[in-house]
Amino acid sequence: MEIEQLAPNKHEDWDKFCLQNDDAWFWHTTEWLYYTQNYRPDLKSKNLSFLLINNHKVIGICPLFLETTKIGDEETKELSFGGSPTPMPALENDLSESNREKRYKLIFENIDKLSQEYQASRVTIRASPLSPSYIQSNYSQNNILMKYGYIPISLNTQIIDLTKNQATLCADIRHGHAYDINRGMKYIQATAFDKNNLTKDVYTQYQQLHHKAAGRVTRPQITFDLMYSWILQGYATLFAATINKQYVGFSYVYTYKSAAYYGSACNDPDCSQEPIGHVLQWKTIQCLKDQGFKFYEIGWQNYASLPYCITSQKEVAISTFKRGFGGFSVPQFIGEKYYNSQYYLKINTERLKQYALTLQNSTVQASNP
Repeated sequence: MEIEQLAPNKHEDWDKFCLQNDDAWFWHTTEWLYYTQNYRPDLKSKNLSFLLINNHKVIGICPLFLETTKIGDEETKELSFGGSPTPMPALENDLSESNREKRYKLIFENIDKLSQEYQASRVTIRASPLSPSYIQSNYSQNNILMKYGYIPISLNTQIIDLTKNQATLCADIRHGHAYDINRGMKYIQATAFDKNNLTKDVYTQYQQLHHKAAGRVTRPQITFDLMYSWILQGYATLFAATINKQYVGFSYVYTYKSAAYYGSACNDPDCSQEPIGHVLQWKTIQCLKDQGFKFYEIGWQNYASLPYCITSQKEVAISTFKRGFGGFSVPQFIGEKYYNSQYYLKINTERLKQYALTLQNSTVQASNP
């Protein structure tokens, strides 16, 4: 087995591997690699992704970037993915447990080697719940990153089983959400735009509303261009809501293999009291089910602050909103590994300080109801 750095002439082989093997999802493809590399120019992302080769055949892949982060005025190198954890390495199908471990060992040793070569202080990796090997395993997964020296910093994510019949999907929706869906459907029209009916004008309306909702342009134009191209390639669907023929909301959903992921949404701030998100989510569930998708990941779940994940009340409210559409929670396994003791102390000292503040604030709020 050999390690080979990903080069443009290997992109086709890489993406073919992603389509054919069950550990990979859209996050592993070169399309998403390119998006991530352009998502935050401040990170100065350098692509260190590599392939595992045996007898000229790709038997594994590892997405990976070297990125520059700042804490105060001090810059530090990390192995990450647009500032977030990199997707878990993917291996070929039907491996024995011993062969799987041999391949993982080689991949994680190379990650360690790259961290030393580029003087990275930390690497963070996450599992991919929508990859077939995860979602079709009866969810009896474990955080294998711990075997390779990674500290677990896992969360949960919410997934809707679209193989259920529509009556059951309806019954799984929270009563308040069901009321808002029925109320909103009386005057809000929801439309799905895919490769068969998307126009440039509709996409421009989405982008303009995205900027209006955020109050600014949040990321480079190339990322929006890529998202437009993915709809035309069949990797995404844009859902739009209109009131009196005026666009008031959009949601962007990634579609790959048999699963879908709720990527982002934007609603017109002038219509903040309207149940736009409720109608769009129900339209999304119906449309994905009709198209034969099996699972729909609606998003990470934040219940309260953790020492390694400080959570705002807004994030808790968003998670509560998402759970209202039903589904089940599964572990979003995440692990981090440090290569610099001082950096470990700096990161975790700051985390504990912030977490202690949340405990203090909770005590104050409890004593002043």
